[in-house]
Amino acid sequence: RGHAGHACDLILIDGDHTAGCRSDMVLMSNAASPRARVVVDDIQMPPGEALARLNATGLMRILETYGPYSARSRDPRNPCMRMVQPPYEMCIPWGFSVAKYLRAATLSDY
Repeated sequence: RGHAGHACDLILIDGDHTAGCRSDMVLMSNAASPRARVVVDDIQMPPGEALARLNATGLMRILETYGPYSARSRDPRNPCMRMVQPPYEMCIPWGFSVAKYLRAATLSDY
């Protein structure tokens, strides 16, 4: 596992808010160390759906979940994104999960 004898202890899945994030999660299983933790951001969007599916199929196990926190609550755990132009901040539901891989996989497995 890993690349040229190296493996990741922490993997962050963030940025792809489409169903494509599932393939990122599957492929990264091959770069994970046995003790790796995977942080999946934006669990209220397709990354969360992909994580739930991979949890149900046995590739990953969700260990902890934070949120999603309501955009309207002004909850201090949901900081609004600051912007340089009006409206100067954008508050959206937000949350993340921490998971671990149970095994390595390939895209053909999913």
